[in-house]
Amino acid sequence: MIATIRRKASLRDYLFDHAPYYAGVLGAMTLCLLIAATAFAIGWPAITMLVLAGLLILLYVLVASLLIARRKLTEPDYEALFVLGQVKPDDRLAQVDVGRREAGIALCRHLTVGKLTVIDLYNPRWTPSPVLARARRRLRTPPGDPRLAWLEGQVDLLPLPDGSQAAVLLDDTLSQFWQAGDRERLLAETLRVLKPGGRLLVAERTRSLSNWLALGPAAGNLHSPSYWRSLIEGAGFLVEVERSRHDLTTCWRAAKPVTDQDYQLAFRFEEAAETRPPTITAR
Repeated sequence: MIATIRRKASLRDYLFDHAPYYAGVLGAMTLCLLIAATAFAIGWPAITMLVLAGLLILLYVLVASLLIARRKLTEPDYEALFVLGQVKPDDRLAQVDVGRREAGIALCRHLTVGKLTVIDLYNPRWTPSPVLARARRRLRTPPGDPRLAWLEGQVDLLPLPDGSQAAVLLDDTLSQFWQAGDRERLLAETLRVLKPGGRLLVAERTRSLSNWLALGPAAGNLHSPSYWRSLIEGAGFLVEVERSRHDLTTCWRAAKPVTDQDYQLAFRFEEAAETRPPTITAR
């Protein structure tokens, strides 16, 4: 089953999920060829050259998009987030997602006695992306693994106790919610389920030169890194690391603040350990 789910995260499936976009690009390229051929036959060299220039631009966009897609599939952001978060093999962590199950299956391989809880928040009203809807058609029952738990939740209610997780991963999750209020509610719930000092790990595709070159005007729909940072900090997190990946995706590691009460409790434990009399071992 693991091999089956990994196979689904292939370039062929990526093309299927984004079929309307690539069909539009190929259709525009075909139209450019027809117009260029017609203009050449009529004897309009200026129009022919202009249309061919447009064809080259479309070809560049197509090739750049495929190269970026291949890189994101071979070097997934969730693996980078796992390393960035310094997750230990015995940690309890959660991945809040909208149904991309291959990430949970891949990440649990890094755990020994730890546990990864994957929470599916997909709802067509909250996450109306047609690309996501097509991708979910391939989902099957996930494999059984003692290190994995599969749950369904809501954007304003994650099915986890308060302060129970060492880390929470959000890989291309926040941007799937088209309303800013839903993103804020999700971050508030993430703050609730994290332990004091727990790590929030976020990856989002952001507005950058590489994305402008690859996506063209569509890159205008992406948010800037400063937008996501402000959203994370506005939810009450302390951003520790902000890192760009290939000028395409930005990753953040943020911590849940440790309250004064937690500091005092930790200090009391350390003080008690220092003043505790040495243990005498009987011989």
